Amino acid sequence: MAIKAIDTVYNGYRFRSRLEARWAVFFDHMGFEYQYELEGFDLDGIWYLPDFYLPKVKMWAEVKAGEFSYDEISKVKLLAKHTNQPVLMLGGEPKAKPYWAWQWEEFEGKKEAFDNDYVLSNYCDYYQNENRFFACTGLSDEEYWDKNHLYEIDVMCHDMKTAIYAAKQARFEYGETPERGSIKIENPPFYKGVFKPEPAIEDDLDEEDDLDYDPFERETRKYSGGGDEL
Repeated sequence: MAIKAIDTVYNGYRFRSRLEARWAVFFDHMGFEYQYELEGFDLDGIWYLPDFYLPKVKMWAEVKAGEFSYDEISKVKLLAKHTNQPVLMLGGEPKAKPYWAWQWEEFEGKKEAFDNDYVLSNYCDYYQNENRFFACTGLSDEEYWDKNHLYEIDVMCHDMKTAIYAAKQARFEYGETPERGSIKIENPPFYKGVFKPEPAIEDDLDEEDDLDYDPFERETRKYSGGGDEL
């Protein structure tokens, strides 16, 4: 007998699971506009209703409790193909890490599917200024992360800390419905074992004058005083 998730009400939506509601809390705290179950599609005879649509970045987002199965990935690819927009695969609760998405592009006159990784943060203000998330991080294989990789992730995902903890701490039991933006957590812990960065230094980079401008270096300087060591 299949176990059915409990419907959860938040921000005017009735989510099909608490996990989806937690992702909605995360999006709210990040300032990401979202729409829930916007519309369904007929994908070559398969009826499909995506979980979220993120209009500012023009991406769909599918939420699952764990890793996506082969069949689930196949449906994600079909959705990306039919809508011509990337589909994020959000497995489990929100975490400070890149997430994979499938999308289609034309190569030599033929459309092909490929996956790309995205950081769901305001890293380098890409979301606000360029209507996109930072992509192609090269940091999606957690198995190979070392101390330096964790620091890079910390920089890219720095502003996700409060949103992640807000999503985890949102209470929906016994009819509780957290008000939108009501969960406030100051300086939550981040990575176990990650060293504290050096004290903040003045940002003397000039994007217009410096031909070797590195956005990661700028973000590192911006957040160099914000890490926590557990």
